[in-house]
Amino acid sequence: VMAGILSSEGFELAALRWIEDIHARYPESTMAAREHARQLDTIGRKAAALEIRNALAQKRPTDRELAELRISAMLELDRSQEALTTAQN
Repeated sequence: VMAGILSSEGFELAALRWIEDIHARYPESTMAAREHARQLDTIGRKAAALEIRNALAQKRPTDRELAELRISAMLELDRSQEALTTAQN
């Protein structure tokens, strides 16, 4: 929630630093990982966000929303074959 508030007020980098700290403190937190990836997306770091989402997918392979976010990022990064493979699974 705090990262979202900071980001919505125009403090995207502060929001990213805050969630990076939280994610480092609680590396097993799915919520922190999701928010970290979202904040990376907000500042245009799609590849880094995808890395986090790929790691999450290992823990949550049936999460459809996560799969959709991953596929979208893969397509934006011109990784269409990887997106196709992910969509087929």
